[in-house]
Amino acid sequence: MSGYTCDRCVGLAVGDTVLRSVVIDLNKRQISALVEQPIDGHILNGGKIINPDLFKKTLRELIGKSKKKASCVSISLPEKYALTRELSFPNISDAEIEEAVKWQAKNIFPLPLDEMYLDWKVLPGEQDEKEIFVVALPKRLVDDLVSIVTSIGLRPVNIQTSATCLGRLLPSKGNKLQALVNLSDGGITSTLVKGRVTKLTATDEYAEGKDVSICALDTIQRLLNFYNAKNLDEFKLEHIWLTGVKADDEIKASLKKELNTKVDYLEGPIKLADKHKMLAFSEAISIGLSPIKPPASDQTINLIPKLVEKYYESSENVERIKHWERSVVGILSTGLLLAISSYLFLFFQARSLVANTPPELLATNQLGEIIVQEGADSTEVQLRKINMEVDKLLILSKLKTSPQQFLKVFPELSVNGITINSWRYIIDEKLILIDGVATSRDQLLKYQQKIEENDMFGVAIIPLENLERKNNFLFSIKVKLSE
Repeated sequence: MSGYTCDRCVGLAVGDTVLRSVVIDLNKRQISALVEQPIDGHILNGGKIINPDLFKKTLRELIGKSKKKASCVSISLPEKYALTRELSFPNISDAEIEEAVKWQAKNIFPLPLDEMYLDWKVLPGEQDEKEIFVVALPKRLVDDLVSIVTSIGLRPVNIQTSATCLGRLLPSKGNKLQALVNLSDGGITSTLVKGRVTKLTATDEYAEGKDVSICALDTIQRLLNFYNAKNLDEFKLEHIWLTGVKADDEIKASLKKELNTKVDYLEGPIKLADKHKMLAFSEAISIGLSPIKPPASDQTINLIPKLVEKYYESSENVERIKHWERSVVGILSTGLLLAISSYLFLFFQARSLVANTPPELLATNQLGEIIVQEGADSTEVQLRKINMEVDKLLILSKLKTSPQQFLKVFPELSVNGITINSWRYIIDEKLILIDGVATSRDQLLKYQQKIEENDMFGVAIIPLENLERKNNFLFSIKVKLSE
């Protein structure tokens, strides 16, 4: 996904009983389609998709209603299915944070590590330590979701929770405490945010027989009480931001009165004339506008499985290789034609010059070639220049062999954990230079061994400095082609 761009993206907000999607032109930041599709019964239940076929059918119909097609999809899931935690570590490297987060996750989350996808981001904080925000989702939910969207031809580029994607829309208020309240179809999600840092999140279903405004007030009060008990510093809730399909003026006025604080509707960078629609689709719009960053980025949360990302990266590399092959073949073919044309032109020009040179200035060398004797002035100089150019062209003509046959083999040599970023073919040295990223030293050595076992290649050389780090590093390999 690194370097991947998407001109038109589907922003998909998945609820328990409804799907909402927008198709966004990311270059113009305009919405070209906006569709809501309720589903009888539940889409999600207990952290899993309970009817994948119905989900797929509904999603295909929903996407089909858009006049302008999109190739990628960013997905937001209900917060209640997520596990979140804020952790503190010394000022360590990203690779060390990755290991530390996994170790902590075994103790702080109720699911086994192999049953969830984790991602984390670094929060603004002190220089001598790092505050890390960790989010996890059940693997079965994410895997089912990825399987469904890829089966209808969409590439998943972002998977986040509702609080994560909506939190980016909050205006910055320094270090002041704000609350984001999402009144969705299936329940209430309230999130406390201080500066740009998510502090606490609470989710509740609507209580039967209770007004939504009372349920929202109860959730916010519970969240504030818990935050107060955990923090010794004085705090004041500066602002409440309302969003979601059930948000309305009555709830807004009620919260303002009961909590004695400023309450406004959350507005994103793309505004809709219909206020109710804007609030209902805020999650889909927000996730659709989310920056497309790989899970490896420490600045965003993205719960796309890393294997899915690597699959698409490998596909992109194959396409780049094919494009490069076509370009190289075209360049070499053009170069060969030019060389032949130039050779013929110079050959006949030389014949013409010889024909116009007085016989007394011509001689035959030991090889039987007609040459110009010393003193032939301009004619001699011209012929010598022509001979030099012809020699150069003869050298170039020997390099007509295309690297296409060698490059076709490389995709077949792929190894998990190895991502190829670029290829260079040095023709006169019969050498291929490969640059990429390795997830581990062992995987890189496996890749080297696989190359050397192929009859088309000779030795594959990895500089020693490439092997200094154990995990997640850039590498370069020099591969000699077999004679």
